[in-house]
This record gives sequence, C-alpha cells and structure tokens, in this order.
Amino acid sequence: ASATVTSGLSLQSYCHIYELQWEQNTLSTFFDGILVNTKSAGTIPSMFGKKQRITLNLAVGGDFFGGNFRKSQIVPGTLWVDWVKVFIKK
Repeated sequence: ASATVTSGLSLQSYCHIYELQWEQNTLSTFFDGILVNTKSAGTIPSMFGKKQRITLNLAVGGDFFGGNFRKSQIVPGTLWVDWVKVFIKK
C-alpha cells in the first residue's frame, strides 16, 4: 500500500522533517510529525537489527506527472539535506 501526503505549504519553499521509525515488526513514516503510513509485512521483521544503509534519492516517477509521463516534463532539481540523524533505542 502507498500513501499520499498533501501540504498547505510549499515543499520547495519550506524545510520539512521526514522521519522513519523502524521497530521490530513495523516501519512507520512521518511527515512533519504526522504519521503518514505504517508497513508491517514482508521482510520487515527479518531485517530488524541488521546493518542497513541510508539512501537519499530525488527520483521522478510514479504518478508525479499525473500518470502521463513524458521525458520533456522533467526539469533539473536539487535536494537540499540539512542533516540526517540515526537513533538507536536500547
């Protein structure tokens, strides 16, 4: 299942906080402190506690262009990241 986030603020003009909380059986996604989506199936339980990598990606695809994707609509973009924090709960 996927989730769509809408915001009354510009995603380009304001800084936002994207958060992922990984517990033993769930992955919960937050946007500016608001729960957007929770996943609890598949490989999530079997991957918990193993070494992982963080990838930050400015990808274009999906329904970004209203399902009518044309390469000519892609314009250069920049992803500014102020910081990335990883916390471990013991």
